Amino acid sequence: MTDSWKLPEFANMAINTSCRAFYREDFFEGEHPEFYPELSFKKEHPRIKSRDIEKNGKIYGTFHFVNDSIADLYLVCKLFGLWGEEYYVFFNDQPYTIGDDPKVYPYQDWCVWTPFKKFGVKSSQELAYEEVA
Repeated sequence: MTDSWKLPEFANMAINTSCRAFYREDFFEGEHPEFYPELSFKKEHPRIKSRDIEKNGKIYGTFHFVNDSIADLYLVCKLFGLWGEEYYVFFNDQPYTIGDDPKVYPYQDWCVWTPFKKFGVKSSQELAYEEVA
C-alpha cells in the first residue's frame, strides 16, 4: 500500500507557501524562541550572525510554511529527512489585524527552515523524483 503513496506530492500539498528565509528574532533569539529541536533534523539550528542578515532582512535558505496540522508537518519533515536535507522546525504564532478593525485574529502554523536549500532551486533529489514520476 505505501508503494502507491507519493510522499513528495503529499508533502508539497502540505506546504502552504515557501519563501526565501528571513531573520525572525522570535525564531532565532530571545528567552523563548519558537524552535522545536525534537522535531528537527538536529537539536540545534545554525546560528544566525549579523553578517548573515542582508539589508532587506533576508538570510540564507528557505522557509516552508505548513498549517498547524502535525500530520502535515510530519509529511514535510519525513520528505526532507529522506532526501538528507537539513530542516529545522519553528512554530509561527503571528496574530494579525484587518484594516482599521481593532480585533486581533490568531494565526498559527509551522515553519520548516531548510538553511541549505536555495529558494526557487530544485535539489537533485527533487529533479530525480520528477524524472521517475
